[in-house]
Amino acid sequence: MKKTTALIIAFSVCILLFAAYFIISSLPEKNDGQGDEEAGAYLYVDQTDVAGVIGFSFIGGEYDLSFEKDEDGCWKYTKNLSLPVNGELIDRLLSDYELFLATKLISDHITEASLSEYGMDDPYYTLTLRLKNETKTYLFGDPIESKGLYYAMEKGSHSIYLVEKKYTEAFSLDLSALLIPDSFPKISESDILHVTLVCGNYFEKIIPDGTSDSNISKFISTLCGTSPDEFVDFGSENFKTYGLSEGDAVNVYITFSNEGKICTTALKFGLGETKEFTYLLIGDTLAADIEDDHSFSEMIYLLSPAENDVIYGFISKAFSGK
Repeated sequence: MKKTTALIIAFSVCILLFAAYFIISSLPEKNDGQGDEEAGAYLYVDQTDVAGVIGFSFIGGEYDLSFEKDEDGCWKYTKNLSLPVNGELIDRLLSDYELFLATKLISDHITEASLSEYGMDDPYYTLTLRLKNETKTYLFGDPIESKGLYYAMEKGSHSIYLVEKKYTEAFSLDLSALLIPDSFPKISESDILHVTLVCGNYFEKIIPDGTSDSNISKFISTLCGTSPDEFVDFGSENFKTYGLSEGDAVNVYITFSNEGKICTTALKFGLGETKEFTYLLIGDTLAADIEDDHSFSEMIYLLSPAENDVIYGFISKAFSGK
């Protein structure tokens, strides 16, 4: 009888120990605050209806980007509303914040005094999402480069997490990547009627000479193949720096035949002191043989070396005696 009782007690103890182990193992792991362990399961940080975001900014290091939606729901760059913005790309970047997840909770009772331990007193990056009825700001502190993680928190919260770099890399782009580059119309060399160069009070009208290897032909051919190469700056306040202000720049008007209609496309070249400093503004195309009334984009491009050699050389020679 005693032996049977002992077996029952031993069996009951085993059941209790197994149950205790199961309960303890199912509890969430308590973080020790160090935060350098391998990332575990994803943790919920925040959720945002990104379709409702009407403005955002990403600031830190070399980045100072700010965009907002206009009345038509189109994204605009706040520092220059005339620049064409790639709204589809911005929507894709924001989608990462539809559900903001972390790899680890570092602390849920962070104090002002301990913010500096994680770089939160002077964040590497600050992302602000502005919705109609609220504004959310996320701070990204010190990185853990070896694991591709950042310490992060929502401003006003007392919780610090480790999050993947994708949340900052999404917006770590040059401004040019978020804009739609200007396009130059496809013009066949055989359709060109004449090209007019204008700089201040001087002008030169170039008519194709029908040869294939003359300087005129090479110049016209290069103009037809011109395309934005490298985006360098924007804004009319910077035109003087690149030789693109009125009186300094050379306006080039390409007049051509297009399906029986006469059209004129405008380009503006900023001629620097050397061949390495030739900059470009792309203008509009008007259905007329006209050398004024054209508007120009405010996106400043650098010509490719090959185009620069031909265009700079020809224009310089054309105006050398004037």
